[in-house]
Amino acid sequence: MDKLRLQRLMAPKSIAVFGAQGADFAISESQKMGFRGPIYAVHPTREKVAGLTCYRDVTQLPTPPDAAFIAVNAEASIDIVTALNAIGAGGAVLYASGFSEVGELGRQRQQRLLAAADEMPIIGPNCYGVINALDKAVLWPDQHGLSALEQGVGIITQSGNVGLNMTMQQTGLPIAYMVTLGNQAQLDIADIINTMLDNPRINAIGLHIEGIKDLPAFDTAARRALAQKVPIVAIKSGRTAAAAKIALSHTSSLTGADSLFDALFERLGIIRVNTLPVFLETLKLVSLMGPLTSNRIASMSCSGGEAGMMADLIANTGLEFASLSKSQQQVIKATLNDYVEISNPLDYHTFIWGNRQAMTNTFGAMMAAKFSATILLLDWPNYPGANPQQWDDALLALADAAKAGNHKAIVLSSLGECLPSHAIALCQAHGVIPMIGLDICLQALDAAYGLQLAFSRPIPEPLFISHPAETKAPQLLNEYKAKQALKPYGIPVPPGDLANSLEEAIAVADNIGYPVTIKAVSDQLTHKTEQHGVYLKITTQ
Repeated sequence: MDKLRLQRLMAPKSIAVFGAQGADFAISESQKMGFRGPIYAVHPTREKVAGLTCYRDVTQLPTPPDAAFIAVNAEASIDIVTALNAIGAGGAVLYASGFSEVGELGRQRQQRLLAAADEMPIIGPNCYGVINALDKAVLWPDQHGLSALEQGVGIITQSGNVGLNMTMQQTGLPIAYMVTLGNQAQLDIADIINTMLDNPRINAIGLHIEGIKDLPAFDTAARRALAQKVPIVAIKSGRTAAAAKIALSHTSSLTGADSLFDALFERLGIIRVNTLPVFLETLKLVSLMGPLTSNRIASMSCSGGEAGMMADLIANTGLEFASLSKSQQQVIKATLNDYVEISNPLDYHTFIWGNRQAMTNTFGAMMAAKFSATILLLDWPNYPGANPQQWDDALLALADAAKAGNHKAIVLSSLGECLPSHAIALCQAHGVIPMIGLDICLQALDAAYGLQLAFSRPIPEPLFISHPAETKAPQLLNEYKAKQALKPYGIPVPPGDLANSLEEAIAVADNIGYPVTIKAVSDQLTHKTEQHGVYLKITTQ
């Protein structure tokens, strides 16, 4: 795979779009985002797609495109890839399904696709593609929620729909890249991680993965991220047998033992989370704030109930609401009413509510205790005609205090409905991090502290695999072949043999001795029980 061509694909200056349905969105969404380069529509019969006059085929294009979005059927996709490679295009995204995820015929088709691409990078097939909000290029067959920006996070996922859903978040996470990989026929997670690490505008990377195609390559890319101190946050599907089965049929991914991924991620300093809300909030926190320099944090609220909940929730983390010294308490007390008890978490009551300068004084006095991060709990009113000014003033007071002392500040709302878009914009404008969910915020901060510990450790040595696989392409062995492969290593397996007829089965059973179990065997049959392919406790012929 040509890395220079991959750079063209990931940051294109020209785009070619093939097909009609799906292709029209790639055109219109690129235009809407502000893509400045030429966009070529290609269709063999239509005069126009999304308002652009169509070229009939690749040979008519005025110049080799940096990126191509191919939204035609699987067989036609291979022909287009062949033609694009011949003219020196940068690379292509393949939307079509019908490849390795659908059985042997699909696997053969995917091999022909790889041969057609040769050194030209391809993303997919069976994927939604790439949204590049930095360069305003949308190689994507649908609407999405991203906007152009100057820097942010890169997210890599194997699921088009999960990727699409994540683009719709409205919580202040700056998504610079959304990359869906589908079958990973050629380019895989490691390739895209490395491309993102080459881009100084990417400050954190998020992974939603089902399985890892090339473990040594992934290890190398993740160690490079550690060396560059670029955080990686990961959510992995396939913890359960049911999820693993879905992943196999979805993108032909083998998910692997979950405990092995825990060990791998721990080794590489990758933050692992289990739900999309925690994934998005953690990615936002580490991208905007970076690692937490210590586990000492502070929380402020005008509610004793909220302060109590925060004190309970932190017990599940490695963080602490550090105690205030007597002198620190006195400084804070001087900014508040005598009725207020000074502690961390701080319930500052409502005596100073609505007075921006008074709140700035209190927040600044609290922050002077030198916490690694200070949280202000704020839930804006959400009903028609609500006046948000006093909540805005509290946010601005926090921003004033944080700026004056060069402190890291977080505004935390207990519910997403209580953090309106204008408040998120205010946070972004004033260097305050907007977060949602008390427990989620503390989990994210705990992860950010773990990130600091990972960054401070020596980079691990390259992963050593004593017996590399003969091929990088994952393949399934039926049960009989798998057991034969294990035998030479001294791993005990039950006695048995392969039978291709009733007579052979009876002979094997007589040789083993009853009772016996009969199992169906096929390279395509991964879950035999569901297909009625297992019969137990057979005692006679």
